[in-house]
Amino acid sequence: MYQPADIIAYWRHATATDNEEAGMLNIRVLDEFATLRSVILHHPENAIDLTAEEFEKVVPPDELREHPETGPVSKARVKEQHARLHELFDRFGVAVQPPDPHPMAFCQVFTRDPCFVIGDTLFMGALRDSHRLPETAGLDRLRAQVDQVAALSSETGTIEGGDIFILQGGRLVLVGMNRHSTEAAVRWLASIVELSGARVVRVPHRALHLDCCLAPLPNGEALFTPGKLPDTSLEMLRPLFGRLRMLDELEGMRHLAANIFWLDPENVVSSRANPKTNEVLRSLGYHVHTLDFSDLVAMWGSVRCVTCPLERE
Repeated sequence: MYQPADIIAYWRHATATDNEEAGMLNIRVLDEFATLRSVILHHPENAIDLTAEEFEKVVPPDELREHPETGPVSKARVKEQHARLHELFDRFGVAVQPPDPHPMAFCQVFTRDPCFVIGDTLFMGALRDSHRLPETAGLDRLRAQVDQVAALSSETGTIEGGDIFILQGGRLVLVGMNRHSTEAAVRWLASIVELSGARVVRVPHRALHLDCCLAPLPNGEALFTPGKLPDTSLEMLRPLFGRLRMLDELEGMRHLAANIFWLDPENVVSSRANPKTNEVLRSLGYHVHTLDFSDLVAMWGSVRCVTCPLERE
């Protein structure tokens, strides 16, 4: 059993009108595809220029070898690429909620990882890498504007939002299992979401996060990156999806093609570096908005990594 120190929850039970009057945020996410109303999106003024040598200082060699997408990174290009995504959200009427920038949080642009929403609850996870820990402090203001918060004790384990998919109207939660999400933390998450009838399915993978190798689609199918999901995981996933479509290996490995983001069931954002993936999405009837994410990808993330949905309807 988890003790109060492991699960911290604030239950204010305010109405939507009460929230607006009190400056609170309405949150609700039951799947990956419903129309996006608000999102946590960082303004990356604290991004930094990164060289291959600087990556080597903070990343173990065995992990670095697994990421052919690695650097170099230009702060100016990160800001420019990120601005184009912000403009797209503006065109779709999506409210953007930025975290407070932390001077030491150069990866703060990846808002998906330190927190995520399931149902009406904001989950505060725990990041694995020490150089990313300052990112959590930047969420304190937003966290105080949310009615229901569940926070993982740092002593319990680690879990990051890139490993989380919410499907089937909130009844199914996929949790990727690799270096960044631990079994103890997944048990903590399951102990909360299963109270509402959701089923938690663990999915072992070989990517940074599950969303770097798996992309569920609104039609019930999914895309996946070859070599990043073991055969046992593929067999487990097949009954959950109508079809698993293999991504182009180069696009999947080098450009994180699976890391796409849905504005609504018809509109998806994807990297323009993945033309084969984007053609598959178009052939299925989706409107694909392509942007340049090259420098963000060089930091091991793409469009889904830099977005944390707060409200979908």
